[in-house]
Amino acid sequence: MTILTRKDFEKIFYSKKKSREKEPIQELFRIADGYFKVIEKELDNLKPVVLFAGLGLTGALAYALAQILFEHKYDTTVVDIYSIYPPIKREIIKKYYGKTIRYNEFKNLKENPNAVNIDAMWGLEYIKGSEGYLDEIYALYNNHSGLKISLEGNSGLNINSGYTTEDYIVSDITISTYGSKVGFYINQGKDIIKKLVINLPIKE
Repeated sequence: MTILTRKDFEKIFYSKKKSREKEPIQELFRIADGYFKVIEKELDNLKPVVLFAGLGLTGALAYALAQILFEHKYDTTVVDIYSIYPPIKREIIKKYYGKTIRYNEFKNLKENPNAVNIDAMWGLEYIKGSEGYLDEIYALYNNHSGLKISLEGNSGLNINSGYTTEDYIVSDITISTYGSKVGFYINQGKDIIKKLVINLPIKE
């Protein structure tokens, strides 16, 4: 058995060949199942779960995790902050049967303090600027009174350097399938990573 590398992830996500579509989706759901096993331990009941999905690989994994949560009877909502989808993300969206809304709709809803917020916006893909209304989304997320979880790294944090953009996410738990990145322990990273859970996926 070997650990999945970043190149493995990228090959899975960016593949456009129809002959490979089934395998990448299976891989992403297997990774998301690892997230679920960590998250399930943190929840004492079937709380509502809100997942903030970005454009890239982390966003695709958000939909896979959302479907697993949905199948386990969690009240699941994906807040998709983008309307452009890479091929594999489109395929995963087809397999998700829970609720999806746009951020502009979500921000007008009354906050549910019992909900668990999951940051799956830019854990792996670092953005140098605030990218439009991301600062507003980050503020809404950070002000949430319930449990907050980031996938692969807090959005706004460079997981290699430990530096952040002007606006960034602060979560109670950060789950990483890439192992322990340097940026989690230095510069601003050491201050915004509160609890780190390493969950390495294994290739069968």
